[in-house]
Amino acid sequence: MLRNLLTGWYGTFLQLLIRLSWGVIALPVSIILHLNPVQVGFVATSFYIGYIVMSIPWGLIIDKIGPSKAIAISSIFLVLLNLVLFLFFKSYLVLTLIYLLEGLVASSIFPSAMKIVAVSYSNHLTFYVAILESAGPITILLLGLISSLILNSWRYLFLFFSLAFL
Repeated sequence: MLRNLLTGWYGTFLQLLIRLSWGVIALPVSIILHLNPVQVGFVATSFYIGYIVMSIPWGLIIDKIGPSKAIAISSIFLVLLNLVLFLFFKSYLVLTLIYLLEGLVASSIFPSAMKIVAVSYSNHLTFYVAILESAGPITILLLGLISSLILNSWRYLFLFFSLAFL
């Protein structure tokens, strides 16, 4: 049970890191790809479009296969997608499509983590939901601490994401 909770927390942390890191790396990426402000905004928007579109289907899938399997499946795809960004990042189109796909895939992680908490820790639900929700502020604090490092070596962030989801 504890392993599943930790997996859910870690997955939530990583998918938030993917989502929120765009705010840090948008500047160097926009300079390299000569993106205008609308294009910069659409990269983040594409992630959220994918996230919203797949939220209900993932809920049904999670109910059918279980939250641990859903997290595992999502993690495999996120490894591959971030590896593609690390190895083949060359265009706005590739970047936007990968962010869209990441949103489609990552939208399974938080609901899976919540289901793990709801099923495994129903007697102490508030406490364990709070633990799971702590991934958000921890992600924001970490991004603040490492933002200058990410600005200078943003491309390796995608490699980190690939390795972290293994």
